[in-house]
Amino acid sequence: MMPASLLIATSPLSLVLVFFSMAMMGHQFWSTIVQTLVADMFPSHIVGSVAGMLGAAGCFGGVLFNFLIAVLLTHFQSYSNVFLIAGLLHPISFLAILLIVRKIEPIRELSSKTALVG
Repeated sequence: MMPASLLIATSPLSLVLVFFSMAMMGHQFWSTIVQTLVADMFPSHIVGSVAGMLGAAGCFGGVLFNFLIAVLLTHFQSYSNVFLIAGLLHPISFLAILLIVRKIEPIRELSSKTALVG
């Protein structure tokens, strides 16, 4: 539903509210799915650490995105590119999850006997 934000910049105000609401609802669905993905894949004793690292990475990405928005708004004087990027980030991240994770299943832990020694 996030690609609905692609229509925000070119729509009348009444539809902007609809498209923005759809995009935010889609984002909430997405964040719920991604948050539970960690619990589905990692052992319970490290779920908090993995979720914390993902949260930190997300916050760092938010900081970088804010700098990018400032550059785009300064250069183009329009929110069109900002909504374009926002609308495409969720589908791109979904494809990244499909490519990296492939199958959602618990990750096996390496024991000290099987760990690679550097």
